[in-house]
This record gives sequence, structure tokens and C-alpha cells, in this order.
Amino acid sequence: LYLPCVCLLSVQALKTLPSGTAGERTTSTNQHSTQFLALYLVHAVCHLVFVQFKPGPAHDKMLMSLHHVVSLVAFGINFVSGRWHYWAVLDGLCETTGIFVNNLHLMKHLRIDSARLNAANGALLWGSWVVCRLCLFSWWLWTWFADNKWRYKVTAQNASSHPLEAYGLYVAPASNLLLLAMSAHWFVPIHRGFAKALAALAAERATDGAAADEAADGAADGAGAAEDAAAKGAVD
Repeated sequence: LYLPCVCLLSVQALKTLPSGTAGERTTSTNQHSTQFLALYLVHAVCHLVFVQFKPGPAHDKMLMSLHHVVSLVAFGINFVSGRWHYWAVLDGLCETTGIFVNNLHLMKHLRIDSARLNAANGALLWGSWVVCRLCLFSWWLWTWFADNKWRYKVTAQNASSHPLEAYGLYVAPASNLLLLAMSAHWFVPIHRGFAKALAALAAERATDGAAADEAADGAADGAGAAEDAAAKGAVD
């Protein structure tokens, strides 16, 4: 239930948060954005602990742990300071990809071996990963620096008007750069898996086509034999 809830809260927050100006994108908050951050932070803490005991390659566990720690720091600053909620919920759209990752694990757990389902879920995972991670994080970084480039000069020259502003200005883009790099790294096995699913679907269709042709040939042979028998009977 976590993924549908956090995705819904992210969309609702983006729809309702005032975000027409750079100032609004910095200071605007509402009930949906606060709930999104609270839910995300609680889940990240729980999953960070879970990952440590989950069997799997140490490399994957290290990357996932790093992902959670960086997200906890960045979103924790958003939650405590009451700033940059717009940027947090915009990042939250990336959780959409988790739905299709979970589908993949669920099909493996239930031993559902369907080439069509694997290909369909693979297409959704591949497409959502490109849009909701690779494109989203790139666009996030571009718009963040377009909005906040003047703040870096002010913060460097003067004491910040908000105690966490200096931290947020550097932690938020750094975390998104890291998330973009990690998403690009994880996209490689996702692409390979999707290609494998498409190959399996093509092989299944080829097999089904060959079986259908064989059945059609058998039916044609049977019909021909019946016609011959009928013709012979008519002659007799």
C-alpha cells in the first residue's frame, strides 16, 4: 500500500501546492506535501533496516542503503524546515517505478511464467524508469538551478535567513545528482531484462504460430482425405 499512497500524495501535492514563482516553490507547503514527507521518511527508515537483513549482493545492499540515507537527509531537511516541499513531492513521482518493480518480484514469488505479462510489465517499468527517473531528475536539476542560482550568491555572502537554507541548497541537488547516477546504473539491468522479456514473447509467438500452422496443415490434410473418401464413395 505504501507505493500507491505515496504516489497519490505526490500528485495531489503537486496539483494543490502554489508553484507559479520561484518563491512559492521554495516556501509553499500544504497537508498533502507534509503527509508525503512523513510517509516517505518513515518508510525509508524501515526499509533501510530491512535491507541490512535481506539476502543479496553486498553491492546492491550498499547502493540501496546509500539511496535511503541520502533521501532521509534531504527530505528530513524539507520536513523540519518547512521549505522546498514542491521539490520533494516532484522527486516523489519517481516512486511510480517501484510499482512495476514490485510486480516483477510478485510474479517471481508466485511463479507466474507468462511471456505476455512479463513483457507488458517490462514495458511499463522501462518507460516509467525513463520518464519518472532519468528525465525527471534531469529536469529537476535544471529547474532547481534556474530557480535558486541567485540564492547561492546571497547565502555565500550573508548569514542565511533560515538556519537550514545553506544545507538545503547543497544537499537537495547533490542528492538528486546521486539519484540520477544510481538510476542510470540500475537502468542497465532493467533494459536487459526488458529485452529478454521481448525475446521470450517473440519466441512464444513463433512457437504458437508454428503450432497453429501445423494444426492448419493437419486440418487441411484431414479435409482432403475426407473429400477423397467422399468422391470414391460416390464413384462406387
